[in-house]
Amino acid sequence: MSIPASISMLLVLTGTCLNLPDAAAAPTSCESSCPVYVREPTPVCGDGKEYMDECRAKCAGAKVITKGPCPTINPACTCLAIYEPVCGDGKDYGNECLARCTGAKVISKGPCPTPKPCVCPEIYQPVCGDGKDYSNECLARCAGAKVISSGICPTESPGCICPMIYDPVCGSDGRTYSNGCAASCAGVKVVSKGRCECRNCPKIYKPVCGSDGETYQNACQAKCSGVKKISQGTCGCVCPLVYAPVCADGKTYDNECEANCAGVKNANPGEC
Repeated sequence: MSIPASISMLLVLTGTCLNLPDAAAAPTSCESSCPVYVREPTPVCGDGKEYMDECRAKCAGAKVITKGPCPTINPACTCLAIYEPVCGDGKDYGNECLARCTGAKVISKGPCPTPKPCVCPEIYQPVCGDGKDYSNECLARCAGAKVISSGICPTESPGCICPMIYDPVCGSDGRTYSNGCAASCAGVKVVSKGRCECRNCPKIYKPVCGSDGETYQNACQAKCSGVKKISQGTCGCVCPLVYAPVCADGKTYDNECEANCAGVKNANPGEC
C-alpha cells in the first residue's frame, strides 16, 4: 500500500511507526474512506462493541455510538443481539438487558432525550423557585422549578417560636405585627405598641378583614398597611390559648372568649 508523500514526511519527522494492514486484510470500501491515524485515537463504543472511531463503527452498521471504550459488562450477563434502544441513567443502550448489565437503574424506552438549550434574557427580576433564588422566572423554569413566587425567597429565623397571643405592635418598617416576638423574628424593631397608624386615614371604626388575616380599623388603614384585598367585617375571634372552661347551652368552651365568639353571653364557670 503506497503512502502519500505528505504523510511519509510527517512519519519521518515525528519518528512514528505506522502499522498498515496487509493486502489480505484490506479495508472494505466503506472503511477506505475513514481517516488514517498517526497515533491511535480514542475508541468509540457501538452497540456494545469497540471501534477505532465513529466512521468505522458506522461502517459496521452500529446504531448506538458513544465516545470512549464500551463499559465493562458482567461476564455472566448474556444479552440478545437485538436493537431496542433504552435510556439508562442518561446514557443510551442497545437494549434493556445491556443497560441492566452495566448497572443502570433509571431505565426508559427509546434513546435518551436531547435537552433543549435554555435561552433567557439577562434581566434581574428575582423569583423564588422551590425555596431557591433565581435571577428571573425564565431561569427558574429552565432549572425545573415548579413552585415560583415573585421576589427572593423569605429568610426565616430557625427555631423562632412565638406564643399565639394577639398583642399588636408597630414595627420600624411601618407594618403591624401580632406581638413583639413576631416582630423580632422578622428582624424588625418595635417602635410603638398597638397597630401602626396612618396619618391621612379617618379615625372611624368600620372594621375590614385583610388578605393577611388581620382586622383593620377601616379600609384606609388596611390599604395604608400594604394590604391589597379586603372584605367587610372583622376576620374572626382571636382568643388566648388558656383553658378556663365555661358552660353555656349544655356545651363546654375552653374559655369565656371562645363562648362569646360563638355568640353565647350567659356562660357559667366550669365544665358542663
